[in-house]
Amino acid sequence: MKVLSCKNITYILIFFFSFNCAAARNRILFLEKRVSVLKLIVDPEKYDKKYVYAIGYLKFVDYKPRLYLYKEFSDYEINENSVLIDKSFKIDLFKYNNKFVFVGGTFDSNSNSLINANDIQEFHEYMHP
Repeated sequence: MKVLSCKNITYILIFFFSFNCAAARNRILFLEKRVSVLKLIVDPEKYDKKYVYAIGYLKFVDYKPRLYLYKEFSDYEINENSVLIDKSFKIDLFKYNNKFVFVGGTFDSNSNSLINANDIQEFHEYMHP
């Protein structure tokens, strides 16, 4: 049986440490870019052309996916309190219909929409920091 040398153990520890640092850095970036739909509506210029993770209630209205601040706004289709999600999304959004989600994409203040959205996750209680 071959015993690991100190050099090999050092490489293994460095690998695991760097992997954990990268995961922590991604988590911090995610938390920094996370915004409420309300912030996108109230101060759109601040987030214009920036990549953000918006949190909201996803519902299709007239075949268009919208991210609402609250479920109740989607029930009454109060679109002023929502952000449109660009249809070029590469993931099947319909499976997230009527659910709270995080959506990552570039915010466009002119169209009040998330464009080039390429990341979505269903929001669960345990995900709240």
